[in-house]
Amino acid sequence: MLLQLPDKGLALLDDTLTHWHTNARLLQQMMSWWLNAPPQNNDITLPNTFSQSLYDVLMHQRNLAWRDKLRAMPPGRYVVAVGALHLYGEGNLPQMLR
Repeated sequence: MLLQLPDKGLALLDDTLTHWHTNARLLQQMMSWWLNAPPQNNDITLPNTFSQSLYDVLMHQRNLAWRDKLRAMPPGRYVVAVGALHLYGEGNLPQMLR
């Protein structure tokens, strides 16, 4: 996946350094949801600090791949573990599976 990043991942490094504090606060918020109770509003959006090309590779393309893989599985009950950012925002995985 990292080999697919634009400019050999330079944008991800730049994003990480530029938005360090914002990303840390977002992580704390998501951990709070996980520990206490998830938000009841499924339409919640989190600030996106990724460039569009990074978002496409890291989130959108991976959500599409997850969606296709999950839909191809036989009927049954499954536990699927994904990163928290795949659960919120535009094109999130639960939304794609509806």
